[in-house]
Amino acid sequence: MKAKNQSRIFRRVLFLIVIACLTMGGVIGYVFVQFSSMNGMANAIDISGSERMRTILLGYYGTSYYQAQKAGDSAVFRIKENIERELQTYERFLNGLAAGDPELGLTATKYETTLALIEEWRAAWQPYRAALTGLLDPVSSPERMQDIFKQIEVNKAVALKNLVHKVVLSYTENSNRKLATIKSLLLAAISAVFLIGLIMTILIRHNLRPLVGITRALKAIDKKDLTVRSNLKSKNEIGELGRNLDAILSSLDNFIGEIIKISHNVEGSNQDLVAAVEESGAAVRQMVAQIVSINDNLARQKDSVRETIN
Repeated sequence: MKAKNQSRIFRRVLFLIVIACLTMGGVIGYVFVQFSSMNGMANAIDISGSERMRTILLGYYGTSYYQAQKAGDSAVFRIKENIERELQTYERFLNGLAAGDPELGLTATKYETTLALIEEWRAAWQPYRAALTGLLDPVSSPERMQDIFKQIEVNKAVALKNLVHKVVLSYTENSNRKLATIKSLLLAAISAVFLIGLIMTILIRHNLRPLVGITRALKAIDKKDLTVRSNLKSKNEIGELGRNLDAILSSLDNFIGEIIKISHNVEGSNQDLVAAVEESGAAVRQMVAQIVSINDNLARQKDSVRETIN
C-alpha cells in the first residue's frame, strides 16, 4: 500500500479533531479575555453606581453643614470631615473610571459614548465640587455661604446624580452587549463543534461501511464458500484489506480447483490401472487353465505309456 494511503482515515479524523480543538481553544481564549474585561466592567458599574449615591450624600452633607454652621452646632466639624473624605473618594473614583485604577480593579474606559458621558459628568462636577470646597472655607461670609448653598442644594445634587446615572446605564449597556456577544460566540462554537462531530460521524461511518462486505466474505469462508468477493473499490486501508482478501480467496479457489483436477486425474489413472490389473488377472487365469489342461493331458499320456509298457 502506498505511503500516502497508509493513514487516510486516521488523517481525516485527526484533521477534524484538530480543527475542533483549535476552534474550541480559540473560542475559550477569546471568552476568557472577554470575561476578564467584564470583571473591570462590573467594577465600573459598581463604582459608578456608588458615585451616583455619593452625589446625593454630598448634597445631604453640604446641606447639613450649612445648617449646622448657621446654628453653631459642634457637629459641623464631623460633617466637614465627612465631606472632605467623600470628596477625595469621589475624585478618585471619577478619575479611575476614565483613566483606570488597578487598585480599584478598573481599566481605562474605551467606549467613546461612555467617555463622553464621563466628561459631561466631570464638567458638571467641577463647579459642584468648587461650591462644596468654598462652603468648607472658614473665611466664607454668611452671604457667601448663602450663595454657595444655592449651588449645592438637593435639586442641583439630583441633576448631577442623573448625569452619573447615564454613565451607569452606559456601562450596563456595554456589559450587556459584550455578554450577548460572548453568548453568541459560545453558541456558534458549540454549533461548529456539533457540526464537526456530525461530519466525523458521517466520515467514519462512510469509511467503515465497506467492513460489511468483508464480514460477508468471512462468513462465506466459514461456510466453505470461496466464490464470494468483497468487491471494494475504496482507496483507504479497508479497501486495501478487501482487495487483499479477494486476492487470497481467488488464490485459494484456484488452488483447490487444481487439487480437485489432480484428484480427478488420479482417480482416472486408478480406474485404468484397475482395469489393466483385472485384464491381466483374466489372462493369468486363462493361462493357468491351459496349464492345468496340459497337465491333465500329460498325466493321461503318462498313464497310457505305462499301460503300453506293461
